[in-house]
Amino acid sequence: MSGNEGDVITHVQNWFKGDIVVVVGGDHGDGGLADSESEAEHTAHTKPKPEQWWEREDRVGKGRKVYVLDHLHVGDDWSRRVEKKD
Repeated sequence: MSGNEGDVITHVQNWFKGDIVVVVGGDHGDGGLADSESEAEHTAHTKPKPEQWWEREDRVGKGRKVYVLDHLHVGDDWSRRVEKKD
């Protein structure tokens, strides 16, 4: 939904001057940003995944107003941002 290389996010940023939260993970049931297997086990059997646009500092680094959120932490982020709970 974020478009090719995050171009939809860039368009929304130009229109909406606030923060953008991008929820990632959960695709194919693999659990999001952190691997559940050890890195050694994982890399021994598969080739490395290409870097995604939301993993690059030029797109989501400090001051970019794009925040990447693992799908497992949506509720926590909602509580912090919307309900103002810490």
